[in-house]
Amino acid sequence: MLVDNKHLLLFICLLIICYSACQKNRSGGNTKNDKLSYLSHDYALTKPDSTIYYANKVLESTSNPSEKAEAYKYIGLAKKYQSLYDEAISSYEKAINIEIKINDLSGQANTLHQIGSTYKRQKKYDKAVDFYLRSIRIGKTINPPEKELADAYNELGSVFSAKKDFREAKKYFEEALKIRKEKGDSLRLSSSYQDLGSLYLRRRKVDSALLYYDISIELLKNVPNNKQALAKIENNKGIAYMMKGEYQKAKTFFDKSLSVKKTLPDNNGVATTAYNCCNYYYKRKKIQEAVAYCDTSEVYATPLKAFELLQKIENVRYKIAKSQKNTVKALNHHEKYAAWKDSLNIYERDVAIQRTVIVHKIEKMVDEIKQKNRQEKFKYTLIIIFALFALAGLIPYLIATKRLQKTETERRKIAEEKRIQEEKLRKAEEGKHREEEKLYKQVISGLEKEAHVRAVNAEIDAKMEERTSVSSTLHDTVCGDLVAAKLHLDHAKNKTTAEEKKNLERGIELLDEAYKACRKISHDLTPPTLRKFGLASAIEDLCEKYSTPSLQIQFSETLEDERLEQRQELILFQIIQELIQNILKHAEATEANVQLTNYEDALNIVVEDDGRGFDMTQGLEKAGIGLQRIRTRIEHLGGQAVIDSSIGKGTTIIIDVPKIAPTEA
Repeated sequence: MLVDNKHLLLFICLLIICYSACQKNRSGGNTKNDKLSYLSHDYALTKPDSTIYYANKVLESTSNPSEKAEAYKYIGLAKKYQSLYDEAISSYEKAINIEIKINDLSGQANTLHQIGSTYKRQKKYDKAVDFYLRSIRIGKTINPPEKELADAYNELGSVFSAKKDFREAKKYFEEALKIRKEKGDSLRLSSSYQDLGSLYLRRRKVDSALLYYDISIELLKNVPNNKQALAKIENNKGIAYMMKGEYQKAKTFFDKSLSVKKTLPDNNGVATTAYNCCNYYYKRKKIQEAVAYCDTSEVYATPLKAFELLQKIENVRYKIAKSQKNTVKALNHHEKYAAWKDSLNIYERDVAIQRTVIVHKIEKMVDEIKQKNRQEKFKYTLIIIFALFALAGLIPYLIATKRLQKTETERRKIAEEKRIQEEKLRKAEEGKHREEEKLYKQVISGLEKEAHVRAVNAEIDAKMEERTSVSSTLHDTVCGDLVAAKLHLDHAKNKTTAEEKKNLERGIELLDEAYKACRKISHDLTPPTLRKFGLASAIEDLCEKYSTPSLQIQFSETLEDERLEQRQELILFQIIQELIQNILKHAEATEANVQLTNYEDALNIVVEDDGRGFDMTQGLEKAGIGLQRIRTRIEHLGGQAVIDSSIGKGTTIIIDVPKIAPTEA
């Protein structure tokens, strides 16, 4: 039995009316969107219980998988801020299961990042690293990369920094920096440079830290409402100058940070910076000022219930009283310290109790909502049954239409399969040709590169062998002959007349000068300190040799007596020698620093000066100091060189090379 078009139209209208009624009753119109509008990161931080309530409302009222996943993530975020970490991870797992089903790559990357952040808050760094890496793997498949990828790199850097694995931390901070440069996000770029500065500060490389802080400040000039970020950097610069012992500069930056934070709704920042000022004055033995800043910090910290900071304040007061030999006052501050510690424990206990009560209330509320939904379910069932009866009348019509469509579909499918097969054959032939051509080009490129590497290595080896040969000849032959000639002339001058004796003495002076010049050339070609004692001793002698009253070259190392392969030691010595000569010739510097840092399988070299610098945008060759040649030699040692300079701010060169152990004779 077939139905006419009127019956079909009537049935379709009936289905639309039923569907609309169900959706309206289930969702309450636009209530779902209203509830989602309450959810945000800041709301989850300040009102986690309300966030959980509204997110559960969304889960009850929506059938949209993306909105369900978003609601689960906000529940996880709120649970994380409540320190209910297991429940937070459970919610995140529900969200990511939905995102996998709907193939939401950006959502998956974000959820994995949030799980990693949750483990990081628990200081479970290995698990945090695992989830951050999974987030990165997904983020790399998105083009262009989402900001979550850069955030994941940055979080990985902070995890490795907390684990004191500074090399890995630097690598991931720089990956985040690269993506943020492509995005042109000045605020996040500034944050990356600030993180790098803090990394160098933890390694006690204060000058490098200050350099990155200055770059961060420059970027913030293009960011509106940047006062809070600037205040944080100025506080860190104050800490850096305290580490350098430049207390007046430290005070200047602490005062700047404090004055800005007082104009912002940042009471916690004011309390922290005031405590840093208190520490500053205590170390300078200015007790009155230290006490005043302690009082300021306490005023701001007490309403916030910042018990850990209040403990630190009482600890400084205790030290001050103890240094003044005021036993009663010291004991009083010690008791306050213990009281704040007890308050912290009581506060954490009360928070845990409140969370338990709130969770119970929310569970009761969810049960009530489910009961209401069960009561309404019967009404929806009647509507669905009515629609099914109407559908039964259309089944014959639908079967006939389906058969016609199936026949037409099969015919089109056969034609399409034939066309696709022909297209596949054509593309396979083209692909095979392209692959062969690509393979040929790769082989040729590989051979050319290998030949170039061999040629460069051969040239370096030949020059080293020639220098060694010339040095040995000068030292063992020419210098010896000059000494012998001088002895003969010394012997002969005692048997000559006064005029001949004068001429002989002039000849002996010339021989002395020739001997000294010959010996200097021999030592410059292959320094004896390098041969006998190794790279660290040779560089130390080099710094002492080139230091002048107007330019002091400081040297520090952790290599100690460890020796490297002879060829590698000589090349690194020549590179550092050339860099120091560049400073003397071009930099107009007053201070320079050379550092050798020894790692298990690599050597880190830093050469920096406070000279006039040069413009990196003009390229290395235009700088006129041969840095491109130095970089090439480093790369042929299997290492890499990073050069950072700007006009008026000096130059920093960082070299990392894998160590080569010396071969046994």
